[in-house]
Amino acid sequence: MKKIGKWQLNNINPYFTEINYPIDRDKILDIAKRNRRKVAPYKNKKEHLKWQTKRNIWENEPYAQKVYFDFFEEFPRSITFKPKMYFQEVNHQVPFHIDQNSKSGLNFVISNDFESELVFENGPTFKYRSGILNTVIPHSIITYSKRRVLFKISSPEPYEDFVKRCKYVV
Repeated sequence: MKKIGKWQLNNINPYFTEINYPIDRDKILDIAKRNRRKVAPYKNKKEHLKWQTKRNIWENEPYAQKVYFDFFEEFPRSITFKPKMYFQEVNHQVPFHIDQNSKSGLNFVISNDFESELVFENGPTFKYRSGILNTVIPHSIITYSKRRVLFKISSPEPYEDFVKRCKYVV
């Protein structure tokens, strides 16, 4: 496991940390395409959002399992922490929110031409491909001229702890 230097340990970005995991975007995109018809609209209490999720890709997708085990040691006991695919429509902003039952999230933007921004309320904005995000800080995602496809694994582990132990931190 990669050791994080003392300077890095004391200077962890409190919002988002980029990683350089060698994810096979084509494989994940293929999973997304094969599961696209099986998704249902994602809803919250405030409004019907223009994004969709497929929650149970875990059992039938060996590559999703491989990615999961490259970051976590145990099989997720809760459906909350199983790998998910999100499809966010063009020119749509997901309202500011805090992820439920999660303290950090492992996000991979799978779309080939990504044009989305991760915005933290009263904080910075990030354009990224892969990273760990602090899901207990209100955040929003804005898309522009392309649909955003996201492969996500939520974690109950506190953000700072996840960043400190992750061997793929840039």
